[in-house]
Amino acid sequence: MKKSDRAHQNGGDGVKLTPKQQVLMLLDQCLATGVRGRVQAVIKQAIAEIQGQGTASGYQHAESDINEPDYPGLIFKVGRHKRRWIYRYTPKGAKSTRQLTLGYFPQMDREAAIAAWNEQRLTQQGQAVTDQGTPLHLGVERFADWARSRRPRWRAELRQLESLFQGGLASRTGESLTLEEVTALVAPEKPGAKHRLSLLRLFFRVARGLESAEGWMSPGSACPCEGFSLARTTTLSHRIGWRELGRYHRAVLALEDAEALKPLLLMQLSNLVGFKSLCQLSWSQLDLDRGFARLQIDGKTRFLMLSPDTLAWLKRRHRDAAVGPWVFRCPTDASKPLPESYPVKLMSQLKGQCGLDRRFTTASIRELASLWLEEQGRAVPKRPWPLLEERPTEGQIGELFELSKMWVKRLHIQKSVS
Repeated sequence: MKKSDRAHQNGGDGVKLTPKQQVLMLLDQCLATGVRGRVQAVIKQAIAEIQGQGTASGYQHAESDINEPDYPGLIFKVGRHKRRWIYRYTPKGAKSTRQLTLGYFPQMDREAAIAAWNEQRLTQQGQAVTDQGTPLHLGVERFADWARSRRPRWRAELRQLESLFQGGLASRTGESLTLEEVTALVAPEKPGAKHRLSLLRLFFRVARGLESAEGWMSPGSACPCEGFSLARTTTLSHRIGWRELGRYHRAVLALEDAEALKPLLLMQLSNLVGFKSLCQLSWSQLDLDRGFARLQIDGKTRFLMLSPDTLAWLKRRHRDAAVGPWVFRCPTDASKPLPESYPVKLMSQLKGQCGLDRRFTTASIRELASLWLEEQGRAVPKRPWPLLEERPTEGQIGELFELSKMWVKRLHIQKSVS
């Protein structure tokens, strides 16, 4: 190095600069060249880091994303309206990279972001995390990441969750909520209580990893909403319990396989529709590829999403070359559909064997199913569900099929424990 260059580097006046001062001077000279964009942001961030101001000014004025080289996967994301910390990682065995929001700036500073990054890194590595749990305000952000591609009204749900978990609750963990606090959040005496409870149940299902593999609460932890129910404030036109349903389901399953009406009674349970519609079902009304039926009810066209077990049985039955135009044929005249009186009579006999009264009907089963699905955080369409007034779209088919799968699974669990 020439003496003139060394003198210039040392300030030009013979005063020796420290290495730190020399680097700062060089960075200032770089800025003086008029660089813009990402290069300018990186230089400003470097200056802020050297001066010990990286937690504030460097991130506050960043014009582009900042990668933290000492913390792989930790990125300060600069958006048009918000600045946030994200963790980008590739799960074990996965081929694609995933992204998780850790928190928003300035509410989360660099030190807090590093701590959150370390927690997630340990979680991905399968190591124990020793902190006290994820605060609810961060849980809401993670719920938003999950819901963004899955829930059509995720923005409204995000706003409502932010409103519910404001103030002192924001820094609390889901595990610490008491039943009294959940009751205060739901506010049963105010309009919209049913929706608030449904949203909270969904939030904690996601948090416990029951909807995806990216939960932040232990799957074994109890849902804070457990034990809370709006049933006492809800007027049900038909009252039946899970035990009654389990007894009846077992009685239907106990029928001989040769009993022609056995599949029909099982369809009533899994599809939640009356015998009249099922008895009059013809093969021309079925779309077995997409999994729904087109029904004529009181002169109106309605669509029914078929349950997985019903669809499987219909496909097997349809391969039989001997089938006629009707799914269920009249025993005395194959050209006619099965009269509704046949399954009604058999159901009445089974109800008598199980000690069930006249309150046990298709409507009461449907009402029990609807209430249970809503308690699981599922948005159940209003009546005449499960019948639809219009042909289901591809998106609706997926959602309705998922509801049906959940209900059938619940049915099989209940007949085993009752």
